Amino acid sequence: MTKPPETQKPRVGPKTKGAGIVGIIGLTIAVTLGLEGGYVDDPVDPGGETNHGVTVAVARDNGFRGEMIDLKRECDYSVRLPASIAATLDPEVIEDAETDDDGDEPCAAQIYYRDYVEKPGFVPLFVIDPWVAREVFDTAINMGPSRPSRFFQRSVNRLCGTQLVVDGKIGPQTIKAWDDCRTNLDIPVCQAMIHDLDRQQRDEYLRLIRNNPSLNRFRRGWLNHRIGNVDVRNCGKAMT
Repeated sequence: MTKPPETQKPRVGPKTKGAGIVGIIGLTIAVTLGLEGGYVDDPVDPGGETNHGVTVAVARDNGFRGEMIDLKRECDYSVRLPASIAATLDPEVIEDAETDDDGDEPCAAQIYYRDYVEKPGFVPLFVIDPWVAREVFDTAINMGPSRPSRFFQRSVNRLCGTQLVVDGKIGPQTIKAWDDCRTNLDIPVCQAMIHDLDRQQRDEYLRLIRNNPSLNRFRRGWLNHRIGNVDVRNCGKAMT
């Protein structure tokens, strides 16, 4: 029987510990924010008003009530890590992370953490393999978390010989399957995973364009900026 998330402890490699999981997640969010533009309200974009990659619907769900053009890119916000991960860290680090909140309206970075790292269950993935986690997270910002979650489960099955149910829910079973596979096969499977995730993401963009030709205007940006933007040569390296 799979252990529940609060008791199952993913393996923490020395590179991940050294960089600090909170810092790794923060750095990943900052890098992805750098790929996103500012305020846009493109009538062709099904997301409607968007600022820093956050749609108006997502902003409202997170409690932002102002004009979308005024959504801040960054702010102080608390990071609440799962108990199994927090137990591996210095208590002072956890205390700082959980109390670092300026109390104002949410900003884009805070929404990124809540909706695209914490809620979809990606935090343990950052512990196991931060570069694969960056790829999954970046796709989630662009497509929503359910698609890259399914991409990841399919890739684990394909590369690791597992039989995960592809349901878009990254839980303990999916995390353990990748943890075991990554430990056994090391850097080559990390590289293969990123390539496979990119392939699925590219195929999904092309499918969306076929179904809605008006989205073709986004094709160049999607393919040039969202495919191949995580360098597979970084697998096994510390994220700095």
